[in-house]
Amino acid sequence: MSSANQISRRDLLKQASTLAITPLAISPKKWTTINQNYSNKPSAVVVGAGAFGGWTALYLLCQGYDVTLCDTWGPGNARASSGGETRLVRCMYGDKRIYFDLARRALTLWKEHQAQFNQQVFYPTGLLIFCQMEHYDYAEQARPLYQEAQMPLERLSPDEIQQYFPLARTDDLNHAVYDPSAGFVLARQACAEVVDQFIREGGTFRQTHALPVTTQKEALEKVKLSDGSTLTADCYVFAGGPWLGSTFPELLQDKLRVTRQPVFMFGLPPQFSTTLAKQPLPTWMNRDLADQERHYGVPGNDHRGFKIGWAPANVEAFDPTHDNRLVHPKEVKQARELLAYRFPFMKDAPLLESRVCQHTDTFDKHFIMDRHPELTNTWILGGGSGHAFKHAPALGELASHLIAEKEQVPALFSFSRFTAAAGFTQQHH
Repeated sequence: MSSANQISRRDLLKQASTLAITPLAISPKKWTTINQNYSNKPSAVVVGAGAFGGWTALYLLCQGYDVTLCDTWGPGNARASSGGETRLVRCMYGDKRIYFDLARRALTLWKEHQAQFNQQVFYPTGLLIFCQMEHYDYAEQARPLYQEAQMPLERLSPDEIQQYFPLARTDDLNHAVYDPSAGFVLARQACAEVVDQFIREGGTFRQTHALPVTTQKEALEKVKLSDGSTLTADCYVFAGGPWLGSTFPELLQDKLRVTRQPVFMFGLPPQFSTTLAKQPLPTWMNRDLADQERHYGVPGNDHRGFKIGWAPANVEAFDPTHDNRLVHPKEVKQARELLAYRFPFMKDAPLLESRVCQHTDTFDKHFIMDRHPELTNTWILGGGSGHAFKHAPALGELASHLIAEKEQVPALFSFSRFTAAAGFTQQHH
């Protein structure tokens, strides 16, 4: 490392361990909604209490709306894309400023809201990206944004990795990228905490199925609930994750696909349990030359085990309501091999838990955050593509501004981009 970018072992270990186990010191100033005394407040129904919906409902309260939030199985439930134990939080998105800015804003908001939660949900453990290639373009493209924001982004040699993080294998690496600002969020718990705060701030939560049923004059009139009753509002927000496609099949046909993603938790060997409790490893990602899969993991949280997951190169379609969430034996074998290769001390570790979650991808991997093209009072939020959770509070804040017409829909998140892409395809085939 150059002298300008050097990071001492003491600093690394302080960032990678002390922060990970010490509650964040945040001002106890209460986050409260504004404009709560409007005599004629606008009303909103938000369907889906995950990363998009829960935060949007909370921030619509801030915009002065009377909000009802609905979710079929409850916030962070076992079927939800926003469920599960943890999600990685990072700002690195190559040269894509919109994602960098959203993730950076989200980091601030995670810390601010955490002061109102019942427990710590964001853990700033840092992120270590293992790179076999000489140049990891994704990180190098992001470096100017980090420098502009005065955020460190370190390049570590194999010897330095071995010095700072001796439990990781390094003999096959060219280098690693270390981002001390990154970490992980407790996903299921965060969803529940957001809804709890939403209720404390005056919102109404209903655990019920909600579907659009009646339209008139280019507007949605009501949604129908599980018990046959209906809800009406000035605006409707649908943030149903993998169920969006079935809610609006004509609109979202060929725009969204739901795929299965296996995740595994392995038990730490007894002799390393105390070591990692005192000096945790950072969250990590693997960028190998051999394949295009991204392997990632969280070394430990709340004694749940060592997490490893990946986005398979050959994805499988998935029905979020009816499919069995069972991992394949070959996936367990692959997870064991991947984990033992990068972290030899985990060889032969017992499998504690496994689950199948789902990603809801758009064709270009960008979010949908836009008004329904045919319904002026209806908004669609989705296409999280496995990376919405890290941005969640910033996405909720942005969505509330869009709905309140305080900001314009970013072109990258609009429905118009699908039309433009279709036109491009027709012209070139």
